[in-house]
Amino acid sequence: MELIFLGGIIMKKGFVIATVAMSLGIIAPLSQVVTSTPVSAKTTSHSYVTTTSNSISVTNIRKGSTVVLKNNMGQTIATKTAANAGTVTFNLGTQQVNRLTKTDTLAIKLSSGYKFNINFNFINYRTPASNKFVDGIPTELQGHWQAKLGCFTGHWNMTSNRSTLTVNDPQILNNVQYKNLGNHTYVLKGTESYYSNGSTIQYTVKKVSNNHLTLTTANGVSQWYK
Repeated sequence: MELIFLGGIIMKKGFVIATVAMSLGIIAPLSQVVTSTPVSAKTTSHSYVTTTSNSISVTNIRKGSTVVLKNNMGQTIATKTAANAGTVTFNLGTQQVNRLTKTDTLAIKLSSGYKFNINFNFINYRTPASNKFVDGIPTELQGHWQAKLGCFTGHWNMTSNRSTLTVNDPQILNNVQYKNLGNHTYVLKGTESYYSNGSTIQYTVKKVSNNHLTLTTANGVSQWYK
């Protein structure tokens, strides 16, 4: 990891994956840039992202462009409109930093209406504390899963904040939150209103592989597959 020295402060430079065509009106690259990976060889101008423990900056942004910072669950962390051409910086509070994920996105919309995304790694990302629940469902758990449970086939669909698990009758959890236990293991909890009159339900889910989850409840452990 490369380090830079600015005004007595040593900062790490983050990873960047983004390019923008000069024809779109993005200004020329700044001189102080990190190594970039072009999205397309056809583009001639680059944007760069740098991160610290509580800030994210993106260069070469056209005046009037709107920049939206999102985590990998699509949740908006912050929004800024570029008052001038150049660098847009998000100085984040503790709650905003806690909502960031390892990989995040800067969704950029030019004044012309053209849109593009810059995906980057937040280099100071830390796994949330084990006693803290975070809104949403981790991206690596989302999707449709199935399990053979006796004579029934279970179906489990998870979106960014909703879990619908159907074996015989559906169990629908809304306003889902998760707690990261490490090693791709999470505690999920949410409100179940279909049968439980708003009761809070929680269980433990472990991602074994891209196509395999284990679900641990009071009834035991079950295996779920895509």
